[in-house]
Amino acid sequence: MANPPSVSRGITIKFHDSDFEACIVNVTPPNISRESLDVTCQSDNGAMKFIPAWFYDGGELQLLIQFDPEEQPPIITDNPANELITITFPDGLGQWEFLGHMNQYSPNADLNTVMQATVGVKVADDISITSTS
Repeated sequence: MANPPSVSRGITIKFHDSDFEACIVNVTPPNISRESLDVTCQSDNGAMKFIPAWFYDGGELQLLIQFDPEEQPPIITDNPANELITITFPDGLGQWEFLGHMNQYSPNADLNTVMQATVGVKVADDISITSTS
């Protein structure tokens, strides 16, 4: 029997080198993709033939966070580098860890609303998915 659906609450993110942390409003985990390689030969008949590429693209994580104008996001640095990033899901649902870097930071401060920022994080290496229960 499948596990019951999980409610999205209590998710945290940690940028280990820059110590950047944020109150997450919304998170879209990385859109992982793997290319398909066309191996069809001129002599083949019927459908085209494909094999999966060896490497996958870890994709990009999208976040909506509460914007703190006093905290410097890791996209603003003189020494850009990948850093360990951990996403922790609540109630023992697990962790995702990967090397990556912030590649988008778009703050918004509309009148009489909570200040928020849209954040993009590029996954730069393997994603490790572990259970914390």
